[in-house]
Amino acid sequence: MLRTVLGYLRRVLPWIAFGTASTAGWQWGALAGLVVSLVSLARERRRGVPADALVLDIGTTLYFTALTAISFSDPASPIQAYIGALPFVVLTVTAWAGIAVRHPFTLAIARQRVPEPLAGSHRFVRSNTIISTAWAVGFTVGAVGGVLSVVTGPSVAVMMTCQAIGVAGPALFTVRHSRRARRPQCPVTAA
Repeated sequence: MLRTVLGYLRRVLPWIAFGTASTAGWQWGALAGLVVSLVSLARERRRGVPADALVLDIGTTLYFTALTAISFSDPASPIQAYIGALPFVVLTVTAWAGIAVRHPFTLAIARQRVPEPLAGSHRFVRSNTIISTAWAVGFTVGAVGGVLSVVTGPSVAVMMTCQAIGVAGPALFTVRHSRRARRPQCPVTAA
């Protein structure tokens, strides 16, 4: 459980850096997010984590690369209004695309934690498809809430509520589903 929580924390560090440094300007937030995501990605690759287990990390790095380029080249860009929603839009597309091509993003992450025979089983893949779907739905809630909060008039409360639900819901679901899947009558372990 602690390992899972630390894994989630590592993945959100670029976003924490972005939020913190954004107080000095969105350009600096984007740059801070980029630096932290690059360092984290490089560290995971050095540890031998396969690229397919770093889909979200790679997406985060690409997002901050683009955001940094845009924010420094056009500090008044209208994209600035959507910086709270865009990460969830990117995560939504990433999660649903992985499910569509039958390679849910949680699958490669979870495969690192289980024996090879289990990692290739149909039940294991199905379990991770279910977990990735929960995350895709959560990311969609966060994206819709973020976009609506901008379109209908900046409402930070709406955006933050939707995004909190969009992360907390799937996180709790993942923990519960994984515990249930580990029971002896259902020997499948998930992310």
